[in-house]
Amino acid sequence: MAALRYLDASGQLQIRTLDTEHFVIGRASTCQLVIADDMISREHLRIDLESEGRFRIRDLGSRNRTHINGELTTETLLTSGDIIRVGDYVFEYLDDASTPERIDLEFLTPDRTEPPNSEWVKLKAPLSLTIQQIEQLSQLFGDQPLTARAEDIAHAAIGEIILDLQAERGLIALRGEGKTDLRPLAHRALKRPVSGSMTPVSQSFVFAPLLQGVAGRYPQTSGQINTKLGYAVTGIVAPLTFRGDVIGILYVDRPSSKRPFTSAGLQYCVAAGAQIGAMLAGASRKLVRSAAREKGEFRP
Repeated sequence: MAALRYLDASGQLQIRTLDTEHFVIGRASTCQLVIADDMISREHLRIDLESEGRFRIRDLGSRNRTHINGELTTETLLTSGDIIRVGDYVFEYLDDASTPERIDLEFLTPDRTEPPNSEWVKLKAPLSLTIQQIEQLSQLFGDQPLTARAEDIAHAAIGEIILDLQAERGLIALRGEGKTDLRPLAHRALKRPVSGSMTPVSQSFVFAPLLQGVAGRYPQTSGQINTKLGYAVTGIVAPLTFRGDVIGILYVDRPSSKRPFTSAGLQYCVAAGAQIGAMLAGASRKLVRSAAREKGEFRP
């Protein structure tokens, strides 16, 4: 069953099933999902069920337009994991009939300098989290069983982080053998579309946790937003850590936005990186023990 996941005006997680052939989002009381926000038109967009069972999203001539996976879109077929931005609201489209495709790292730019106006945090720096952020972190993995695969853990976590931070794209990847080798585990919106363009990601920014052991965000203020960077206008990157070692990265961004990520968002990602790292390490240990049991080599 297809559905939309989003945070309402009070910050509570909501899930709306697409249980009608024509699902309209807007301010008007006749819409299937009514959102009282001046950034959203009376009838902003419509999601239609097509004959083959897939859903197509259409912008209805809205004033502030519709973004899919960070790109301005008039009409497109939806795939599970797609991120829809309407005004300041972010929705994750979920569909049991499809899953986000595997990706390589073709979205990285070959840039050699970090984004301007970045803020960097060392891993051993103390964190400051709000009660709300701690509650959000406790929900990162949903109902994942103790035997969950690394990919399932990462998939659940990146979806929650996207909504918590109102981001539009995201990546969780494990460190490979080389200094800048990454193995993607889960992503949102970083698969290049068959037709159309995709805003790149700063390579130097993504690699910073691997090379320098830091977490960072850019820019620091809305006045520093630069649409001519050649990659997303605002982003956060944090290391996945386990017992003090960097084992991967967590990355989120907004390709086009007037709102930069905050220092609080950066702190949240540092904490999330540690939590995800511990969960992935635990999953890896369970896999090793399971293989050893099959070979009769396991010793408690």
